[in-house]
Amino acid sequence: MAPGTNPLLAALSSGKALADLMNELATERRRHPKQDLTSQLLSAEVDGGTLTDQEIASFFVLLVAAGNETTRNAISHGMLALSEHPDEKRKWAADFETVAASAVEEIVRWASPVIHFRRTATRDTELGGQKLREGEKIVLWYNSANRDEAAFPDPYRFDVTREPNEHVGFGGPGAHHCLGANLARREITVVFRELLTRLRISRSPARPRCCARTSSTASSAWRARSRRAEPASSRTSLACGSRRASLAGPRAARPHRLADTTFLRKSCAARRRAAPHARRPVSRYAGVEFGRRSAR
Repeated sequence: MAPGTNPLLAALSSGKALADLMNELATERRRHPKQDLTSQLLSAEVDGGTLTDQEIASFFVLLVAAGNETTRNAISHGMLALSEHPDEKRKWAADFETVAASAVEEIVRWASPVIHFRRTATRDTELGGQKLREGEKIVLWYNSANRDEAAFPDPYRFDVTREPNEHVGFGGPGAHHCLGANLARREITVVFRELLTRLRISRSPARPRCCARTSSTASSAWRARSRRAEPASSRTSLACGSRRASLAGPRAARPHRLADTTFLRKSCAARRRAAPHARRPVSRYAGVEFGRRSAR
């Protein structure tokens, strides 16, 4: 994205481009149907009618985003988890194929790539002692549900051999279960098979906490190290509370120097003031938050 570009407008423009692409493909498949997903979508009937062009385009955009971002984020979280839990990494690497199935499920549970979903109660009911009225909104927090102490022994421990592991990272059973769950499992397995057999995943290097007070001597030493020439394989990782920003590559490819701990401390403080709720604990009960707005 070019500097100065509005991110929201860029996202909307990209979505429109994907929709236009799907409309062109739909037009072609109506003339020349094939044994593919697009042709099946065009011929599918819902309540006695076929999908409109807008519905097909929206479904296509959903598939592209859901099948890309979630799996990519799960792999990134899995890579970080293995680097921070070297014993689990060694356990998986020692017998990859045997451990792969449970390790992939644990990565999805640990990462919980889908943050939340909202649903509308279709009738009056009660859930966990909480009464719900028809039309009320219910927010499901997947990260909370996947760390529910009632469902997972020691939920805050990363365990590649965890069994059973009835997480909801792919959604619950039924119509809302992830359409690409098996593809995601396969992609994660293939990526980590190559990573664990070709690369050496080591423990994450010690990083200065940007939110902690740093002495002038340590700050100067950190800046001095950042000025020295670094090989192409070098990696600089900076922690901001529980969030990390990482840059990899030669020094020339990183024009912005992030080693200024004073700037980082100010940045983290500003982020906490802007989003104070980010540090609050999540609900324990099945990742469900109840709202009282009845408007749809």
